[in-house]
Amino acid sequence: MGKYWSHEGPQQAAYDRLHGELVPRSGPCETLEGELLRAAGKIGYEFYNNAEINNISGCLYFLREYLPGFKEAWWDTLAPHITGRGYAPRENAYQCCEEIVDATVSHVLSRNGHYQPNPEDMHDLRVEATGLEPEWEEAEEEEEEEKMDYGT
Repeated sequence: MGKYWSHEGPQQAAYDRLHGELVPRSGPCETLEGELLRAAGKIGYEFYNNAEINNISGCLYFLREYLPGFKEAWWDTLAPHITGRGYAPRENAYQCCEEIVDATVSHVLSRNGHYQPNPEDMHDLRVEATGLEPEWEEAEEEEEEEKMDYGT
């Protein structure tokens, strides 16, 4: 199980404090740094708690766009899980989740309270913006089109 998910992450105290200060109970954050924490937390939640049933492409894309030092290896490992186009070994995905939270906390701490305004809600980065269309959505759309074409 994940270290942060089990509340035993290497920077757990800082994560908890920053999350409490910067991430509201619901909706987007006022600061970019808060939204980065929100996105990192959401990815971990989906992998550890929710069996990846929700499309979290906006979270991953937001981190890729705004987290300095975001590793393409994280993208390469997690994007297939999100799209349903393949799966890396579960441990690799979990390791990416942990590394993302660590990198996010380190970045937010490095800002020393000089936070930037949040440019966008991570959830506004839907499939169209990210290019991470889940395969099942495409298959369902094709089936619907076929039913309409043949009147079935």
